[in-house]
Amino acid sequence: MQEDNYKDVYQKIIAKTCVFEKSILQRFANCQSANKHLLAEREAINCDSHNCHNQCLSLHKELRSQARFSLNQTSPAEPLPHNKELRLQVGGLVGLKLLLSGADAATIKSHLDAQKRYESEQRAILDIAELIASAIEKYGAVEKLPYQELVRAINLSQMRKPRRRPKNV
Repeated sequence: MQEDNYKDVYQKIIAKTCVFEKSILQRFANCQSANKHLLAEREAINCDSHNCHNQCLSLHKELRSQARFSLNQTSPAEPLPHNKELRLQVGGLVGLKLLLSGADAATIKSHLDAQKRYESEQRAILDIAELIASAIEKYGAVEKLPYQELVRAINLSQMRKPRRRPKNV
């Protein structure tokens, strides 16, 4: 399938691309509104809920704006490399989950410092839409979230390093 044809079909099938698509495809999180599509041996996530999509979009925009310095981004409009985008999504969601559970800054740091705990926390995000709705209920609006703590969680998040083959001696 040529790339132009793929993009045309993609735009017809996927009305609202999931904002946290990378974290869902990497199996760090899940969402009740996510709908997976397979197209030309590729995976794409569509958001079924207009309200959830808008909330996720607002959170992602704020996370990206607040974490711009820590991600070494000069312009908020330029796209992030895959690994930085994944750190932004997963670190922000894990930090939000820990904040909603009543964790303080020291607890968040200890959770994110230990790689095994961090991986178990990543997989514990069962519903992104519910997590964001709970945060909005607790703090009043996406703009009122404690972004200092969320940016700290993004900074501390580490994605798995790719395995390197040992050089033959």
